[in-house]
Amino acid sequence: MCSLWGLSIWCVHGWSEVASVFAVFGIVIALWQIGQQSHTAKLTFENLFVAQYQQLIQRLPIKALLGDALSDQERTEYLGELYHYIDLCNTQAYHRRRKRITAKTWQEWREGIEANLRRKELEDAWSYIAAKSPEEFMDLRTFVPPRPLDDNNPYKRMR
Repeated sequence: MCSLWGLSIWCVHGWSEVASVFAVFGIVIALWQIGQQSHTAKLTFENLFVAQYQQLIQRLPIKALLGDALSDQERTEYLGELYHYIDLCNTQAYHRRRKRITAKTWQEWREGIEANLRRKELEDAWSYIAAKSPEEFMDLRTFVPPRPLDDNNPYKRMR
């Protein structure tokens, strides 16, 4: 502190200290805001996948989601939708690997994907699609490896 005409004022040295404190405070606030914006962007990105999942799951046959077998005609009819579901799962796994979704969200999605792909009909479809597309779905294959396609797989009989 310096005295000027009897008043206490900050000297140049004191002002630079105050300015430094405010600069550090400003940097902390800016970093916090960037973190918040990043978190909000991730949530928005994740919500786009949730919307895609909800639209797609409504088009899948309820029988398959309940663990029941489809007829050959239904397999033919729904193979495209099953393919799109597997593609969505692979895309989700890809974005997790690239750290574009949160660990918490990925854990929930992964549990759902694993549960769905353990259902007999979806497991058979995944085995068939993976065998027909050996160079695709690499991210999904890393955590839910498809069963080898064998002669008992009903999708193998499709024409």
